[in-house]
Amino acid sequence: MDLELLLNFSKNFAKYLENPDEYNVIIRIGEGPNVKTFKAHSFVLKAQCPYFKAGLSSEWVKKEGDQIVFEKQNISADDCFPLKIIDLLCAADELILPEMISYVEEKFILKHSKWLYENFDKILHTAFKHDLWKKLQEFCLDYICPDPDIVFRSSSFLQSDELILENLLQRDDLIMKEITIWDFLVQWGCGQAPSLGDNVTEWSDENFLILKERLHKCIPHIRLSAISPDDFYAKVRPFKKIFPEELYEEVLWQYIKPKNALKFDLIHPPRSDPVNSYIINLKHVAMIASWVDRKPQGYSFDGQDKPILSRVRSNHIDNAIYIYPSYGPQWGQNDLKTWGSFNADCCQCLRQRYEFPIRSSPDVFSAEEFEVFHLVKRQ
Repeated sequence: MDLELLLNFSKNFAKYLENPDEYNVIIRIGEGPNVKTFKAHSFVLKAQCPYFKAGLSSEWVKKEGDQIVFEKQNISADDCFPLKIIDLLCAADELILPEMISYVEEKFILKHSKWLYENFDKILHTAFKHDLWKKLQEFCLDYICPDPDIVFRSSSFLQSDELILENLLQRDDLIMKEITIWDFLVQWGCGQAPSLGDNVTEWSDENFLILKERLHKCIPHIRLSAISPDDFYAKVRPFKKIFPEELYEEVLWQYIKPKNALKFDLIHPPRSDPVNSYIINLKHVAMIASWVDRKPQGYSFDGQDKPILSRVRSNHIDNAIYIYPSYGPQWGQNDLKTWGSFNADCCQCLRQRYEFPIRSSPDVFSAEEFEVFHLVKRQ
């Protein structure tokens, strides 16, 4: 059809919509004296919004004369703007408006990330109760994956929604040992059915069936290939009855013939290792990532290794690192300086421009090796 003809049809259609005499829907928003009335055409609402397609069907409509009446409460006003945004998202979700939800989510994350972090538990559980809140769900998962303890070691872990766990287990960047993930998953599953008891050796077939039903959506996402044979025998094998038979058999063959692992169809490959280092571990990476992300609170890390992580003070950013032709790299000028051969007492730490001293002693020392990391922005 000719484009000009289509434009003429569109103009005529628009004129029709501007005529209030032909409306057949009255939409009232608000309560008491604070009610506003809108007039609309049912065929337009049905065509543009799945919610109205169902809500204006003959089974649900309320009529006054020949007009369909549609009444809803107004979005509540609140002094805290982020809470108003949540109200708006809930309203858009009820009306099944995915484009609007996506737009509001993007602005919400961009302008109120600090509030989202400070109220993370509320946002996490709210987002996963709404299927259309995809960007907020992704925001939450991105926040959890570098530091899974936020969920797994929280006091409310056993009350976590299954959908949250399922989505976390699908992530390749979840920084936690696979056997630890398995332990927490079993703990969560048993927590959903306290009658199971703690001693698995005393369980009946019915007990295993209950746990299988609780975990059947999560088990396929466990990276069994990343669990050692010893851990598998001690911690996974006792729950053999909750596994699909084909999956369990593939795991066994993986241990027997590991060279054929790529031929297996049901076993997912191990999660990606974000760092290859002899100096720092995954928890230290999480802390550094929190600095990069400018989070109000850093990702937690296990302090048993007593790591020293320090960053340049905000008023000395230009002095973060120096490179001199006759020296090695200098951090903060004297906070960590090197010269000559690293393994011949040619290193020294004198705190000046960094938050914490790298070493407590000002004496020179030698370094067996050092590592340099390249931070890459996630695509």
